[in-house]
Amino acid sequence: MRTYTQEEKQAVIDRVISGELSTHILADTGIPKSTFYGWLRAYREEQEADNRRTVSIRNFHLLENKVARLESIVEILKEPLIKLQERSARDFVPD
Repeated sequence: MRTYTQEEKQAVIDRVISGELSTHILADTGIPKSTFYGWLRAYREEQEADNRRTVSIRNFHLLENKVARLESIVEILKEPLIKLQERSARDFVPD
């Protein structure tokens, strides 16, 4: 079984990216189908992982806004809790 270099694998993936038909690439290179589709699957999984790690500016701003809204909700919810704690401390009668 032949071992392919990373450069050869990348050249094949580049051909796929450029829109060349898989059947033409397979016929031209003689790479076994299972090997070719394994490379393609690995490439797509890597791309998906990269996409999950990348945050667009728009998504970043949406997240910033969401954090600001949640922080304001937390502050609103703290007020009654503080009042309740103050009242409990005031009404506390030690035995």
